[in-house]
Amino acid sequence: LVLVTKANLSANQPLDARQLELQEVPLGGPLKTYFTTADGLEYSTVVRAIEAGKPLRAPDLRPSVLVKRGQPVTLAVQRVQGLTINVKMQALQDGRFGDQIKLINMESGKTTTGLVSGWAQLSMP
Repeated sequence: LVLVTKANLSANQPLDARQLELQEVPLGGPLKTYFTTADGLEYSTVVRAIEAGKPLRAPDLRPSVLVKRGQPVTLAVQRVQGLTINVKMQALQDGRFGDQIKLINMESGKTTTGLVSGWAQLSMP
């Protein structure tokens, strides 16, 4: 069983797991290039147009840019277990999931770094 597209996907479109389903289909290459689960694909972008009913392969996706330079972002700072403070910052770099990028606090002018953890979301490294 591999993931197959339920609808036509356009190039440069963010991937949504609701657009995929598991099916048994004949494969045209090594199994390791196909996906058997949508886990970890939530921050991916489709590289090229894919017709509905086609298996999804690793070369069809790339990591999405979740933070763009100059964009306002939220940095989650957890100093004490169970207490998280969200700080509004501005990104000084583009970033994909897991990237460590530079940020600036527009009020204080101080810079710091954060780990990209979602769309416009970062956490302390």
